[in-house]
Amino acid sequence: MKLRYNYYVQSLISLLKSNGVETKDVYALIGIPEKMRNVADFELSIEHIHFLTLYVKEKIGIEHCGLKASKHIDFQKTGFYGPYALSCPTLKDAVSRIYAVHKEFNNLFDYGISPQKKTICFTYNLDAYWEMRYPETAKEIIEFAIANGVLSSRKLTRQNIHPEKIEFKHRKPQDMLLYEDIFGCPVCFNKTSNLAVYPKEIMDYEIPTYNPVLLKILDDFSKKTVQEEATIQNFTSEVRNAVIKLYHHNIPKEEDVALQINTSKSYLQKKLQKEGSTYKQILLQVQKEIALSYLKNDNVSIKETAWMLGYNDVSNFYRAFKKWTGENPKYFKK
Repeated sequence: MKLRYNYYVQSLISLLKSNGVETKDVYALIGIPEKMRNVADFELSIEHIHFLTLYVKEKIGIEHCGLKASKHIDFQKTGFYGPYALSCPTLKDAVSRIYAVHKEFNNLFDYGISPQKKTICFTYNLDAYWEMRYPETAKEIIEFAIANGVLSSRKLTRQNIHPEKIEFKHRKPQDMLLYEDIFGCPVCFNKTSNLAVYPKEIMDYEIPTYNPVLLKILDDFSKKTVQEEATIQNFTSEVRNAVIKLYHHNIPKEEDVALQINTSKSYLQKKLQKEGSTYKQILLQVQKEIALSYLKNDNVSIKETAWMLGYNDVSNFYRAFKKWTGENPKYFKK
């Protein structure tokens, strides 16, 4: 799974910066090129986010980095989302518009909206595979998402909004102070779902910054961007899936991947170039993710990992892994 640079990561980086950590050091940790002009276009893997989460918890020594990071969201610096929500007339309009864009761009988690007679319920779900693989990071992401919903609704409406109740699937922590501070309502744990329940009337709260002219412009921009993104993601995913399918002890050649998806090598190159990507970038990202997965398995040696990735010379794998992550594979495995 790959996803665009997102607000959870942005907020973790802001949290680190407020604690004296250099931005370039954080970028190096998750593989963002230091000279990259538009960080928002960078694509992360769930492993990137997992490493960053663990780094924050260790560096700052906090238990709830998701909740803590939610307090570092600057609505004026959230790219397209902030101005879009701030231009809407009511909270209901903002939620419906942001939700429509969110489900196209953010595959880290999704949320559902269920209006009841007197309440409205938001349920939050992380991909089940990643939730099982990285439960601690999943906990932080979900807590961040629900806290972000509460804090953003307050910033948009300038009203002191409190949910009626919050439920989490994970176990209850020892320290509850941050939960009480942010939510101001009963918080339950060990439940069957992650959800936030609000009084239904908050959806009619007006947004003081409503701007119908800007909203019309951003509506048009949103539709165009979602259409473009759907095209990009479909083809990129198709190439990526073909690489994974053909990866069996041999590094897949570009012409073989093109043949796999019933196209020519030149068309594949032109299509990826138009979308701001290359076959080499996709291949390197797949190699990196496979390598990280193998090295986390105690039953798979570094030599076996190199072989399964198509590296007959282990030293070449060492150099490649160092280039991908900045670390020696032996050190990483330890």
